[in-house]
Amino acid sequence: MRPRERRQSGEQDLFRSRLDQIIDMKHALVKLARSIDWRFLEEKFGAVYQDGSGRPPLPTRLMAGLAILKHTYNVSDEVLCELWLENPYYQYLCGEEFFQHELPFERSSISIWRKRMGEERLQALLQESLAVATRTGATVVCSPESARCLRAAGVPETQLLVVTGGETVHCGPTATVRVLPSLHSCLFAHSEVDTALPCLGDLDLSAQARAAKVADLFSLLASAPAPAGPALVAMNEQCSRHDGGQLAYLLATTGGSMLVSGSAGYWRGIFDGLRPDVALLSLGGRPNVDGEPFQGSSAQYVLEQAQVLRPGRIAFCHHDPLFPGLHGTDVDAAAAALRAGGAPSEYFALEYATPVRLFG
Repeated sequence: MRPRERRQSGEQDLFRSRLDQIIDMKHALVKLARSIDWRFLEEKFGAVYQDGSGRPPLPTRLMAGLAILKHTYNVSDEVLCELWLENPYYQYLCGEEFFQHELPFERSSISIWRKRMGEERLQALLQESLAVATRTGATVVCSPESARCLRAAGVPETQLLVVTGGETVHCGPTATVRVLPSLHSCLFAHSEVDTALPCLGDLDLSAQARAAKVADLFSLLASAPAPAGPALVAMNEQCSRHDGGQLAYLLATTGGSMLVSGSAGYWRGIFDGLRPDVALLSLGGRPNVDGEPFQGSSAQYVLEQAQVLRPGRIAFCHHDPLFPGLHGTDVDAAAAALRAGGAPSEYFALEYATPVRLFG
């Protein structure tokens, strides 16, 4: 039996306010909910069901919405359920018209639905997410490699703003983003997942030697058991193994400034004295400074980077597992180094799906 799909009824309730009457309709999740072609997803996911008797499956919008939230915020099924009960925007995305105080599904339904749909149909969610960018006309600021992938996915050229470093992007009357050339972490060099452990060597390698080491690394990872190996193979079928020109972004607003550096690498001369209020710095892989592997631990690398950059506060990013089956980076030693007396910047931690005030 196919699901009984939900449709916005517009019904009123004397004792309850509709969600669209009490939430901010300009919120990102509301815009996303209004942009997604839910009927397209109903067709994709509904094809797995057979007509017949029995209890109807849960609505596609509810289950697909939960899958989108789980992927977006990278939370467990248990945490997702807890957040869903607390967050009216989560419920609106999933098709609810009135706030629900109890789950309209069993927690186990999420994993059961995900397994039943399979990888091919879940890929429809990604396709629809890309289609949202196309329908809304959003401008995507991207490197040449990212632009290539987006073009292949059908995003129009008119929506792509390709940058390579050095540009300033105007994002409205009170915000700009300065694009900075940066460096990818050293995939060709030995690294440790514990930020307390030093890494030495791998200096002065030729481009050919580096390329050979990277090829060996990808071959080793691709042969890993599921889910890590197949995930890497699938990822490489869609994109390049090269970073496409690593970039960092310096956001400036009337409330404050923030540097976002999504890979563990930087040019000292470019980062020197930027002094953002907040810096989000990567701790994944072997750090890269001025084109060579950093000689020391990642904790030492963070302290040196903070001395050069001089931000007010620092949080870490890009230290989680790259994909299922790999280990993330243990950031405890790096965090402790920034918490120690005399550290050049204050450390704060970011938690999944937990708002943090960045400025003021």
